[in-house]
Amino acid sequence: MRRVLDSFHLSIANLSSIPSHLGNLSFLVSLDLSGDNYAGNQPGDLSRLRRLRFMNFKLNNFTGDIPSWFGSFPELQFLSIRNNSFTGFIPHSLANISKLETLELSYNPLQGKIREVMGGLQNLRVLNLQYNQLTGSMPCSIFNISTLEIIAPSGNNLPVNLPPDACKMIFQVSEGFI
Repeated sequence: MRRVLDSFHLSIANLSSIPSHLGNLSFLVSLDLSGDNYAGNQPGDLSRLRRLRFMNFKLNNFTGDIPSWFGSFPELQFLSIRNNSFTGFIPHSLANISKLETLELSYNPLQGKIREVMGGLQNLRVLNLQYNQLTGSMPCSIFNISTLEIIAPSGNNLPVNLPPDACKMIFQVSEGFI
């Protein structure tokens, strides 16, 4: 019987950047690159990992805009890029990840408004946006996600105005989330 590697964690690799040939491992369903001090941008070759269900890039030194190709993972259920130095806006392409359940974007200097199309993430359970530089108001479409359990918007310039029917979910504003 042949065993297939379906997850990959590079914590012992002690590399400063992600090797582009990692995108050739098309069978991966889990990619954990958390806490390894990776820096710079992510190679676009990773967009070929179409089977990914779990992608964890938290606690690194990634910079620049969130790559638009992050939205090209049809099976992705968990995405964390918290505690990095991503800048710019939340890309429209993240709304393409229809199976996404957890989205952690906290502790980056992201700016701009939360896009209305994010309300299309109908499987989303956790939306962590803490400590960015987001402005505007929370789009009403977010509150139409019936599976949503936790929204964590604290540490931004977002007013906490809830629609009247939003009380069915937990609105997490504490600083100790996740």
